Amino acid sequence: MIQFANPHTRPAVRNIWKEVFGDDDVYMDLYFAEKYEDENTLVAVEDNNKVVASLQMLPYEITFYGSKIPFYYLAGLSTLPDYRGRGLMAQLILKSHELMLQRHIPLSILVPAERSLFAYYARFGYAQTFRKNYIGFEFSVKEIWKNSRDENEAYQIFDKTYNQHDFCVQKSFSDFKTIIQQENNEDFQPKLNLSGLARIIDPELLLHLYAKKHPENKFLVELQDIQFGRKLISVENGSSKLIYGNFPPDFKVDEKLLVQLLFGFRTHFMTDPFRSLFPNHNPIMNYMLE
Repeated sequence: MIQFANPHTRPAVRNIWKEVFGDDDVYMDLYFAEKYEDENTLVAVEDNNKVVASLQMLPYEITFYGSKIPFYYLAGLSTLPDYRGRGLMAQLILKSHELMLQRHIPLSILVPAERSLFAYYARFGYAQTFRKNYIGFEFSVKEIWKNSRDENEAYQIFDKTYNQHDFCVQKSFSDFKTIIQQENNEDFQPKLNLSGLARIIDPELLLHLYAKKHPENKFLVELQDIQFGRKLISVENGSSKLIYGNFPPDFKVDEKLLVQLLFGFRTHFMTDPFRSLFPNHNPIMNYMLE
């Protein structure tokens, strides 16, 4: 059974995380104190109410074609070894997507624990949109922190730096304070871009933001989404809208290709019309308490 976590299941979520990922208690104390929320945690319960798998949906924002939009960062996706192979994580992931749709969260992002998991998450509509160690945005909070008078001044500099970049995961003041705590624990190691995957939840909204930025572009796209089905979306005059009927599209995409197109992920290597319609970008994500 899939359900939300609660105060009674919270220790079990932490224990599963500890067993699967092996993180030390210093990191876990920080994470569960600052980021964990029952209402954003899903658990799989089996065998007399035993929590055997879980995932967490952490709220963040990202700049997307000049606008800030919310997304959920999926973290702590873990299943106890004896309960793997039963499809429990699949149920958790699909349920998280349904909740995002209900909560008007248009995008999901995650960072696989290892490269071999890329193919697993692709089954649920995820595609790579962030490249590891993108050289154009090396960043460390160490210099900001040691040259600032207090947290507020340091955050203002940090936030200004991140807001200069489109397709960049943003951090709240609360996020920043947690980052500083973690960096103090880890002696301020430099952070580079993470290798991350994204999944579209609300394609009409994301295409609308694209259209606002590129009002000169006009096309009809057919999206075949593995979870949410077929949608026909028109992009024209700086806006997008759903089209009902069987009109011939200019091109067809699945959810994985569409998210890469909208993020401009290596689109300069693609063929037309994709290369000409969707400019290449270098999305940025780091300091995610990794």
